[in-house]
Amino acid sequence: MNVERCIELHNEIVQHGWIGSGRSPETLTSQSKSWFQLHGGKAEAARSDLSAELIQFLEQAQDPLSGPGYMFEFEDLLWPCDYEARTGEKQKDIRRRRLVLYQAGHFGTGHTCGLIYDQKTTLCILALTLYDMDGMDERRWYPLETVLSFWLSQIRQGSVQATPEKGGKLREEWSALGENRDPSNWVFVPYNEVMMKRNLEIWDKLVEAIESRVPMESITAQPIYGLLENNVRKTISLPQRFAYNFLFRARRPRFKKKK
Repeated sequence: MNVERCIELHNEIVQHGWIGSGRSPETLTSQSKSWFQLHGGKAEAARSDLSAELIQFLEQAQDPLSGPGYMFEFEDLLWPCDYEARTGEKQKDIRRRRLVLYQAGHFGTGHTCGLIYDQKTTLCILALTLYDMDGMDERRWYPLETVLSFWLSQIRQGSVQATPEKGGKLREEWSALGENRDPSNWVFVPYNEVMMKRNLEIWDKLVEAIESRVPMESITAQPIYGLLENNVRKTISLPQRFAYNFLFRARRPRFKKKK
């Protein structure tokens, strides 16, 4: 476990949530505590069950006293009173080594779980509910750094965003988000310009691969953008979102039409 890197990633996610929900970045440090400071005696009592790496992580990872939940589907870091039992493991040695490091929010099942961390292997697996734990040992587990890096990448590209209580500008752009808002103030954004550009770049590589296999005499000089003709815009029955914009912005392969 790369402890320093995991602490850095965790704290950056906390900062995104804090600022995105409308709070001042200057107040984050004063309004945060470590896991041990926040939970006091109960956390100290659990210290003997925790690995040295996990103790270091929990001593330096920021845990705001108030504000949005940690990250979209996750409410917070583990609670010392039930961090062990919530894994549902029956073997005592496994129960001591595995814990729910990040608690999942509520999904209406009443049996939430979260991101399970194995102290022996230092690997993680996602189980949002207890029902997701079936066959857990047969599935792939990932380093905590990998999981946190992926979560942060979703924030950086705008797929997941923290918002003020009433949704801010996102509520104006995506009115449906108001009906499905997560109580933690995080929202999953259907798409934005960053996602669009990324998909167009991938599409361009595919088009280039196709063109590289076509004889040069069959390639037109100028690229044409838009998989559909412009005169179709007014007749096509698509909302002006991802699919619509992709169809009219993606580059066509440069094939010459046969006469």
